[in-house]
Amino acid sequence: MRDSFVFYKSYYEAIELLPKSQRADAYRAIFEFMFNGNDITDELKDTAKAIFLMAKPTLEASVKKYEAGKKGAEAKKATSKANDKQSTKQGEGTLASKEEAPLQASDKQPTKQNASNVNENVNVNENVNANKEPPSIVSPLERGEVSVHLSKTSQRLLEQALGDPQIKATNVEEGFLRRLIAYRASIKHPFKTLKGIKGVLRDFADSHHATGKSFDELFEIMSEREWRTIKPEYLQNRNKAKPSVVEVNRFAAQRAIAMRKEMMNV
Repeated sequence: MRDSFVFYKSYYEAIELLPKSQRADAYRAIFEFMFNGNDITDELKDTAKAIFLMAKPTLEASVKKYEAGKKGAEAKKATSKANDKQSTKQGEGTLASKEEAPLQASDKQPTKQNASNVNENVNVNENVNANKEPPSIVSPLERGEVSVHLSKTSQRLLEQALGDPQIKATNVEEGFLRRLIAYRASIKHPFKTLKGIKGVLRDFADSHHATGKSFDELFEIMSEREWRTIKPEYLQNRNKAKPSVVEVNRFAAQRAIAMRKEMMNV
């Protein structure tokens, strides 16, 4: 199973409403489910069980996303190994052909005049290239054959994001981050800090849980309308029947309070 996952603040707030004797059980239920794949709902008391059952849909969605990303990474790794093996075979065949072929006129050592021309051409090319501005960094998008152009500043911000523990815990793909950073720059609202990237990723996560749409689908909706981010309230007309993750957890907390009061009055 996985080594980490996103633990929302709403989980903590709801569990804190439980009696102290049941809080550890609620935490354990979440950790057992996420780290070991064990569902211990039947072992929980009523109030702790209510909290866990309300959080369970978002936990299951997180597990499915993690498993899908894991399978995609394994398939990509297998394809890369196969391509490397094929390239090695082709390279060995080309080298053998060159060794067996007779020496051609073009393979002979250049004359003094030719050598002089070569040096002159090299010097000219070096001078021309030295006067050119350095090209922008081009980062290939992992999905598809598209290339995403990033400035040096955006590239540095991407590298910081890829190394950030909180962003790593979301299991977001590098290709998606590249595309998101490039998109914000294209609409004249580039990211300036990691805080901005984390905020947009939180909006994507909330919208994903509220609508069931993938990050790519949400990105298409956002880019079509040139929004800076994507939020559940933007999509209310499309998904009226599906509550947001915030609403789900708020209901769980309210239900836990009501049940606790009922138990105290008995």
